[in-house]
Amino acid sequence: MSDKVSNKLNGREKVFLEMLISQLEENKYVTTSIMSNITSIPKSTIRRYMKKFCELDILSSEGKNKSTQYRLKKIRFGIFNSSK
Repeated sequence: MSDKVSNKLNGREKVFLEMLISQLEENKYVTTSIMSNITSIPKSTIRRYMKKFCELDILSSEGKNKSTQYRLKKIRFGIFNSSK
């Protein structure tokens, strides 16, 4: 993961981001409900993660409340480094 992004994420956020990117490679967008069903993480936690990823310019969001859709803003090849 790039140092700039990595320094701003904790371990759980990094794991979630990997799962999120995997989902977004298969689908155009995700919602908090979709990610909660896949990961069993509470929606409130997912909303917090998604907000942070939007602030870090990783995701973009469209819509409000339950209808919010999240899309990958930039594909950052090399974000993840399996050795770290």
